[in-house]
Amino acid sequence: MELTRRLIERQLRMATSHDGVTDWNRFVEIVENTYRDMDRERRLSDRSLQLLSNELLDLNQRTKEEARIRINRSEDLLASVLLSSQHGILVFQSVKDSDGVICNFKVTLANQSAVEISRRSAEDLEGCLLTDLLPDIQKKDIIKHLVEVCRTGKPLWSDLRYHQKRQTQWLSTSAVRIDDGIAVTVQDITSKKLAEIELRRAKESAENASQAKSEFLARMSHEIRTPMNGVFGMLDLLADTYLDDNQLDLVQSCQSSATSLLMIINDILDFSKIEAGKFELSQ
Repeated sequence: MELTRRLIERQLRMATSHDGVTDWNRFVEIVENTYRDMDRERRLSDRSLQLLSNELLDLNQRTKEEARIRINRSEDLLASVLLSSQHGILVFQSVKDSDGVICNFKVTLANQSAVEISRRSAEDLEGCLLTDLLPDIQKKDIIKHLVEVCRTGKPLWSDLRYHQKRQTQWLSTSAVRIDDGIAVTVQDITSKKLAEIELRRAKESAENASQAKSEFLARMSHEIRTPMNGVFGMLDLLADTYLDDNQLDLVQSCQSSATSLLMIINDILDFSKIEAGKFELSQ
């Protein structure tokens, strides 16, 4: 408005003669030209604003399209990872009670491996509560630990064992916080656990067999060494009798063989003591 007023004043001075007489026709013409120029400038401004608005709209549309393409690529990549993963991946949304306290978790996403591990259909798994998925979970205080994951953001690793359809299943799990819930990766380690149990049983069986062998060797060595002392005594008595050279040589051979046999028996007894952890060194 101030600019318009100054323009009109300037045009009015131009239409006024030196003697102060105003040429009103000239004044009207000048005013019309002024408004015509102003209207042209307004149209140019409107056109500029329209062009700028169109450019902004085009830029906004291109930005949205690029963002949509990136989102679609990310979703495709995520879907590919979920489908190709051999580990079960589940996303749970927290379920809160009337007081706003987390009391359970509900499945919102599960890949094919998770469906196979759960031994349920994809339809049954979607929307399933965690306590329904693992009925004995309350006893293991897992809900409390998962609530702690949501509260602190600290990941949780644990091995779970539960019975389903008359079968025992072991699962290795890890949970991390995402938004208003948790993401859980699950691996079926049943075969690994069964192998560990069999290995433990085989180890215990081998240790028992080794213990039995050591006890047998110790008992037999002791039992054999007792009559060997009698053999030594008889050979010593026989050597003190009247013997010719040939007989004395035979007795000495028997004594040497008995001594060697006794050394072997003592070594076996010492070995059995070492296995039993009862071997003592004398100074």
